Amino acid sequence: MDAGVALSIDGFRPLLDEQSVARTLDEVRADVDGEQVGPLSIATLQERLVAEGDFAILELEASFSCPVKLSRLEVEVNATGLRTLELDGAYCVPSKRAMAEDREGYVLPDDLAAGDHRLTWSYAWNPPEESEGVSLVAPRILGLGACFGDVDIPEGSTCLLLEGLRGDHVEVGLDGVRLPGSAESPVRFSLPPGTSGPAVLTLRFNEDADPLRSGRWLR
Repeated sequence: MDAGVALSIDGFRPLLDEQSVARTLDEVRADVDGEQVGPLSIATLQERLVAEGDFAILELEASFSCPVKLSRLEVEVNATGLRTLELDGAYCVPSKRAMAEDREGYVLPDDLAAGDHRLTWSYAWNPPEESEGVSLVAPRILGLGACFGDVDIPEGSTCLLLEGLRGDHVEVGLDGVRLPGSAESPVRFSLPPGTSGPAVLTLRFNEDADPLRSGRWLR
């Protein structure tokens, strides 16, 4: 059996286009002035805080899974009252890219590994009707659902095999053209005849996608 040629699954970058769906982290665990609550939705937490109507220090935590090793992911959060934002204990830095009104973008640490990660952030919360009032919104991670990378396809390759994923959890494109799944396996993606050399590979994942373990070009 042809062992194929390994596809490097390092070096993928977020694809930020009109088809890229941001991952919204709506379910959180929270520390409200030292009291642990959750998991609960951001909307439910905001309703509880508004009902209490007092100033509070919030420490929030949410988890997510990254399907492939990526660099330069961004997270979008509401700006008012924000104190800290960290990923796996490392501080994120402002992206300096234009965001929606009252939102700020932060760059997550480079070379985010495939697998599970923990986002933690905190606010000095005031009721929304006050001058420094905070209306909590769920963080959005930009670029988590779609990525691209430069590849060199070995001559004679007929398909790409992606291991660790289910075929219905990923869409594969090559130089902007979607590759069909192979009849032999849903995680084999057929290449047009004669395909070889440099190309741009795009991967689009749904929210249930498991981490990509490896990839191979097969003859």
